[in-house]
Amino acid sequence: MRTGVYVEMGDLREIERALGMAKDKSRVILRAAINNAAKQVEGGMVEGARKRYRFREGKSQIRRANSVRKASVGRLSAEVGAKGRANELMDFHVSPMVYVPGGWNPIEWYRARVLRQGRLKRIALRPGAGGDKYKGFIIRYPNSNGKAHYALAQRVPGKRMRSNPRKEAVKSLSAISTPQAEEAVYRYGMGHDVEGILMKSIQEQMHRFLG
Repeated sequence: MRTGVYVEMGDLREIERALGMAKDKSRVILRAAINNAAKQVEGGMVEGARKRYRFREGKSQIRRANSVRKASVGRLSAEVGAKGRANELMDFHVSPMVYVPGGWNPIEWYRARVLRQGRLKRIALRPGAGGDKYKGFIIRYPNSNGKAHYALAQRVPGKRMRSNPRKEAVKSLSAISTPQAEEAVYRYGMGHDVEGILMKSIQEQMHRFLG
């Protein structure tokens, strides 16, 4: 997901007239204004995604997906981008956050939610499709660096593990990606504010220069 913050050449000429200065000085002011606006847009998208979705690690988890390409005097535009694959369901709200090793699991149900205003839902196949046998559970994957990775997972009916064909395969459960979450925030709210944020930022930089 990418969105741009930029100004038209007409805006540049208007600022030149308002300040009575050369184009180079106007571009310096615009560069600062655009970069400040881009920072605000990125911050607004992060905050919006935090409020809408129940990210387990909050803002820091969202910001890891983001990048900001700043404006320069020669290129009066900034770009806010986000990239990343689908998050694991474990990256959101899972209850209880308890890993139980071994075959016997005393926890009746694991529940999860992605939307902050959503309800915690049982992780299991639909009724009549396996019952307790296909309930969700927390699995531990060993990493090459020695640090374990935990995920909310489920058995896959009819599919066998390659390492142990006697057992049904396991899949980690995934949810919305961070770029998709931020895109939803931008599309249904933040995107309408970008022009206003930029204009306010330009005014602030002009007053700062004149002051």
